Amino acid sequence: MAKNELGEITSRSGQLNVWNYLIDTTLTVVEGEALYELSCGVPDSAHSTNVRWTQGTRPLPFSPSIIPFGARLLFTTVQSAHQGEYTCTYNGSTFNVFLNVLVAPTIINQTPSLSLSRYDPLALYCQTTGNPKPLVVWFLNGEPVDGRSVQATPLATGSLYLHPPLPPGDTIATCEASNHLGVVRSTTVITAS
Repeated sequence: MAKNELGEITSRSGQLNVWNYLIDTTLTVVEGEALYELSCGVPDSAHSTNVRWTQGTRPLPFSPSIIPFGARLLFTTVQSAHQGEYTCTYNGSTFNVFLNVLVAPTIINQTPSLSLSRYDPLALYCQTTGNPKPLVVWFLNGEPVDGRSVQATPLATGSLYLHPPLPPGDTIATCEASNHLGVVRSTTVITAS
């Protein structure tokens, strides 16, 4: 007899396998971690040919960094591209896990150094990546810029708007991106005349 909240059923013969595994789990791992393993809780006695792994709705991509090994999925080195949902299917049962890959911040695009008139408005950009999303803080000549500055306004996009007139000469604008995995900085020199 099998019973759950929907009812019960009695069968003359049958087999019931109870596995100890989690469904709809999220695992968090840091990018670059070596030899990370997902396991779908299928008994060790299960034949690996009966276990199928997918990433999202697609079969696992061929990659030397992801090795399916029966009920286990081995990541030789975790990469940000590995983030996503993985499903292990065995005899009609499924195990779903979302792999959340934490990534240190990187500045991928920033305004290059430039010269302009002191009376030109200027928006500096600082495009970042990372997981969790990096916090962007700007500095002008080493001093942090906050929302009360008369000279500059940080924008929600991570950009910085400089209000004219700019001080004559060189101004050093530094973008700092951080999350709990690290801090990176990039500098733009603005020459105003």
